[in-house]
Amino acid sequence: MIWVNDFDPFLSGSIIIITILFVAVSGLLLLRNRLHNLLKITPETNDVINGFFSGGGVIYSLIIGLVAISAWQNRDAVDVLANKEALSIATLYRSSSLLVVRELFSTT
Repeated sequence: MIWVNDFDPFLSGSIIIITILFVAVSGLLLLRNRLHNLLKITPETNDVINGFFSGGGVIYSLIIGLVAISAWQNRDAVDVLANKEALSIATLYRSSSLLVVRELFSTT
């Protein structure tokens, strides 16, 4: 698998995308008429398909909204943790600098 790392990423991505597009378009062109005849697709079929897509769209939009809310809450939690860590580091720095100053100016 090491030889895969030697490929140019742009070239590899382009080849993969072109291959997938070629397979998809050729499958569409070859199977479209056969599927229309096999499934007996009529204009009423569009109403059923539109219902399925509408329901899927509603569910998808709800999921996207919940994912956005979850990401926002995670961002807030990380912000709180980062502020606590920064405060701890600043406190440690101040405490250690006071010890160094006291050590430098102590009269022994």
